[in-house]
Amino acid sequence: MESTVTPPDATPTDQPRPAAQPAPTYLIVSDLHLSSEAELDDFKADEEFGDFLRYYTAPGKPVTLIINGDAFDFLQADGRRLTGEQHRLEHNLESMHPITYTEGQAVVALEKTIARHAGFFEGLKQFLAAGGGINRIVVHKGNHDIELAFPGVQRRLMKELGPVAEGLVAFPPYGTFDESIGLYI
Repeated sequence: MESTVTPPDATPTDQPRPAAQPAPTYLIVSDLHLSSEAELDDFKADEEFGDFLRYYTAPGKPVTLIINGDAFDFLQADGRRLTGEQHRLEHNLESMHPITYTEGQAVVALEKTIARHAGFFEGLKQFLAAGGGINRIVVHKGNHDIELAFPGVQRRLMKELGPVAEGLVAFPPYGTFDESIGLYI
């Protein structure tokens, strides 16, 4: 029987790993602020982000990407389904960018963000696929993307990442812990 390293109070994020398997390399990024709206979007490096992930991906070497909050900026995204003309004519900022979203509005805002940042999401898919089942993504909620707590938003993100993401992407409720290297985020 293989021994495993399991942190106390483990969550689905903190899955045990065989003791013989090397600790992953951790890539920690935060505050990307991807948005659906060109005039409000802070993130302009979709292709470069994919290059960053490819640089650190090597066969047989596990890599865990931790997106430590504010991957998305729901405060700068439009969660409504409007035609281009309707959107152009809309001037009510509270209606366009509400402080709180319903789960359905958050899913729409994420879908629009995915459409705007296809290269970013393609980079995530390639990162998971290149690892052959050992690369992982951990997504922590931040103050601009608290909507990631909605199950529908998580499902939509997983759908975008495809079947390769099953079991490799986690949305922990409070943080990430790896006792073997003393990492707590």
